[in-house]
Amino acid sequence: MSSKARKLKSAQSKVFTAVESNLKLLDLLDIATSTSQKVIFIETLLEILPTAFDRSDKTKPEELFNIFTAWFGNYGDSNTLFTGISAALRHRQHYFIEI
Repeated sequence: MSSKARKLKSAQSKVFTAVESNLKLLDLLDIATSTSQKVIFIETLLEILPTAFDRSDKTKPEELFNIFTAWFGNYGDSNTLFTGISAALRHRQHYFIEI
């Protein structure tokens, strides 16, 4: 694994740990089905961890939300390491399936 890949994985782990350990963030993620709710989740995350997306060229909260979910989908063993995030994202999926 290259140095850049290790740094990214470390940054992702910090973000996921911050979300996983914060019930408010987990609740916000669970209900983030609209653009405004996604923005609230990202803004709250950045209040808690300002460096969450430090090296991202994306600055719009909706884009950062997409980066967060993409990171989670690509992070090895994310569903077992971060069960709260996994459950919140599953609840979001059920919302879209039920519509």
